[in-house]
Amino acid sequence: PTLQRNIGTSLNLWVVAHLILLWNVLCKHSQIYVLFLKKFKSSTLLRFGAVGFVIKVGLILIAGSVPMLYLGNAMQIISLSFFLPAMVVFTKEIMKKGEAVKGQAFYVACTSVSGIFANLFGGMLLDNLGAKAMLGVAFTTTVIGAVIVFISISILNRNMVSQLFVFYY
Repeated sequence: PTLQRNIGTSLNLWVVAHLILLWNVLCKHSQIYVLFLKKFKSSTLLRFGAVGFVIKVGLILIAGSVPMLYLGNAMQIISLSFFLPAMVVFTKEIMKKGEAVKGQAFYVACTSVSGIFANLFGGMLLDNLGAKAMLGVAFTTTVIGAVIVFISISILNRNMVSQLFVFYY
């Protein structure tokens, strides 16, 4: 019951953590994300964001207390807040000149479709098997997603971009 009563506060923390860095990315007067891009490759920031997602979902999965739930949701600052802007930059770097918008649109389409499926199946899991099972599946798929990110970047680093994006041309 204690965790359930604090879900709203936890989600507010999630939003604030997400917006802190995202605001700095979107605000043209901010240099925080530019500093990250000067120090690290966009592919490194993508990997960092993917690991951040695994940590976030893992902490929420094992949360047995309100502070642990808060900590899990605070990990949004190292997950989507790094992953999304890095994906925009990374896509621009790997696509042919003038084709970056197509790659970014593909990313948005994939995340939209995956969000629909996640909500649909997550709701069914929650109704039929409970929150722990739903979070277990969420953690498993998050780990699989992070592995796909790491493998994809490794393949792209071997100059196999044309093989991955052959369906675009």
